[in-house]
Amino acid sequence: LMREYVETYKNKPTTVDDFEKLAGKVNGEDLSWFFSQWIDRTVFAHYKVDVEVGEKPEGASGFRVKVTITQPDDLVKMPADVTLIGVAGERQVVANVMLDKREQVVEVVCAFRPVQVIVDEGGWVLKRPGSDNIWPKVETKTK
Repeated sequence: LMREYVETYKNKPTTVDDFEKLAGKVNGEDLSWFFSQWIDRTVFAHYKVDVEVGEKPEGASGFRVKVTITQPDDLVKMPADVTLIGVAGERQVVANVMLDKREQVVEVVCAFRPVQVIVDEGGWVLKRPGSDNIWPKVETKTK
C-alpha cells in the first residue's frame, strides 16, 4: 500500500481521502469504517473476555471452547487475534476475528484445555491492554 501510495502521489498534493480510497483498492474492500473510527472519531477499544471450556467428549479431537468478547464502551469494528494458551504453553491462535458487535461469540475446538485466553495479544488494537482482554481476569491486590 505504501509503495503504491508513494508511486501514485509522488510530487502531487494528496489527502487522507486519497489514501483511504487507495487502501480500499489495495485491500479489495471498502475501508471507510476503519477511517471513520480511527481518523474521524476518537474511539477507545475495550474488550472484556469470558470463556467456557467444555469437557473433551470421548473420541473427540479436542475441547469445545466458547469465547465471548464484549465491548462495554465504544463499539470498535476491528479484526483481532484470539489466542488460547494451555498449561504447558501450547498455543492456538484464531486469527483476524472481526469484532464488530457489542458481544461476539467465537466457538473453537482446541486440542488442549486452555488455561488462558487473550484478545489482541500482539497489541495491534489495544495500545495499553488491561486485564479485561485476558481470561481468567487477573485481580490486582489493593492495600
